[in-house]
Amino acid sequence: MKKKVIISGYYGFGNIGDEAILESIIDAIRENKPSTEIVVLSSNPKKTSADFNVRAISRVDIIKITMELLSASLFISGGGGLMQDTTGPTSVIYYGTLLKLAQSLNVKTMIYAQGIGPINKDYNKKLTAFFFKKANAITVREIFAKNDLISYGINENKIKVTADPVLLMKYNDKDRIRSIITQTGLNPDLPIIGISIRPWKAWYERQLKAFTSVLRQIASKYGLQILLIPFQLSSDLWLCKEADICFNTKADSNTNIKVLSFPITPKEMLGLIASMKMVVGMRLHSLIMASVGNVPSVGIAYDPKVKHFSELAGFPYIPSVEELENVELLLSAIESILSNYDENKKIISSNFQKLQELSFENVKTALSFL
Repeated sequence: MKKKVIISGYYGFGNIGDEAILESIIDAIRENKPSTEIVVLSSNPKKTSADFNVRAISRVDIIKITMELLSASLFISGGGGLMQDTTGPTSVIYYGTLLKLAQSLNVKTMIYAQGIGPINKDYNKKLTAFFFKKANAITVREIFAKNDLISYGINENKIKVTADPVLLMKYNDKDRIRSIITQTGLNPDLPIIGISIRPWKAWYERQLKAFTSVLRQIASKYGLQILLIPFQLSSDLWLCKEADICFNTKADSNTNIKVLSFPITPKEMLGLIASMKMVVGMRLHSLIMASVGNVPSVGIAYDPKVKHFSELAGFPYIPSVEELENVELLLSAIESILSNYDENKKIISSNFQKLQELSFENVKTALSFL
């Protein structure tokens, strides 16, 4: 009998990291169980359907969701940081309610490579435990996520620490990547530093000026171009443009600095990141894609998940956005990469193999229900 999987997450909002997670889950299911029907809950069902060749329905149409669940074999919640109350105060209730709805209709439920938290309110911690306790499988991408769930009262034997789904993603169209780089105004034959930054409460003018000053200095010293890469155009693009202004207040005529100002697909983003000489990233998935592409990188740990992944991948990291005003800290982190470049690539490659194996544990768990 044909199986059906329903996937719930932060999909259809134009966030490259989350869209990459979705595409990775879809690809993994199709590679291993090609006859499986896939339905995605999305804020933009038409676009999701066109982008990934799946059926997609509105993430808030509870009647349609219920009708789809009636014939579903598995409900996947994830991946990504869904259960948190920092940027989305209703996220815990929204994603948890869908889990409970699936369970009430006797559909198997899987928490798929989620990053838990930050959850600040006690009632949201209790709700998370309530929603997760009856899940058929729980995989999380960080050890601290497992520890948080245990502290909420979930049996530790039920929780498996894996890794992000995007670690399994592949993309090899080098001609397309060269075309994208050329379209930005950079030279695809010259090395590029990719920079992924996002809005955050601690970004002040002094941090941005110090940050751009260091990168301009590095680019000039090593003959590098700079590409500012927004992972969510609707939120990141303005900050990338602000950084571009900071770069150009003391423009170095020998440094070509551009902003990726047009949308590209998740796999194209993977290819673009993989073509960089190095990456300086705030967005978690800029670093995950750098790991896939064996690109030495520096993380900016605005959130514990960035610190955690940087350590696993073998990337140096800046402990917080506030610390970016410490010019020497960022400078030494970047210099440590560029001065030992080949050795860094060997370390990253070795770590990536382990991370990829952990990521495939998510797939094996999901397949066990199909």
